[in-house]
Amino acid sequence: MLKKLSVLLLFLLVIGCSNSSDEQSAMQLAKEFKMIQYEITDYTHISDLTEYQKNILEKLKPYLTEEEYQDFSANRLAGIVPSIAQKYKTNIHVEDITFTKNQENKEKGTIGFSYTITLKSSGEINKTIVEKGKMILTKTAEGWLISNDSSEHSLLRGINK
Repeated sequence: MLKKLSVLLLFLLVIGCSNSSDEQSAMQLAKEFKMIQYEITDYTHISDLTEYQKNILEKLKPYLTEEEYQDFSANRLAGIVPSIAQKYKTNIHVEDITFTKNQENKEKGTIGFSYTITLKSSGEINKTIVEKGKMILTKTAEGWLISNDSSEHSLLRGINK
């Protein structure tokens, strides 16, 4: 009886740890994505905005489902941060990113997060801006991919104040 109970506890522990590990790997992917999207270390290196946007888009592609990549590309979302950095002559540094799980659907293999990103601009404009949004990740054969990402686009409003 004690052996069966020990095996059951071990099984539950492994399941609990794998769920937590799954959530952590989804969160790590989301964090890496946001770092690539927002971090501009030297705005003076953005001489050709269209080319820079293409490079960022290619770096972000492995993090997105095909459908989200198409939306992201069509809406030129990879160009928002570099164009702000170039226009306002400011570097943008990601100071902090926090994610809070707000949904999970094990049948569909999805997990949703709300996020808050603290950004610091430096250059001609020195400000701290908070960006908020929501993201859904889908588990695929390749691992977690972002299937939806929506933010408040606070960066432009925050820098422009």
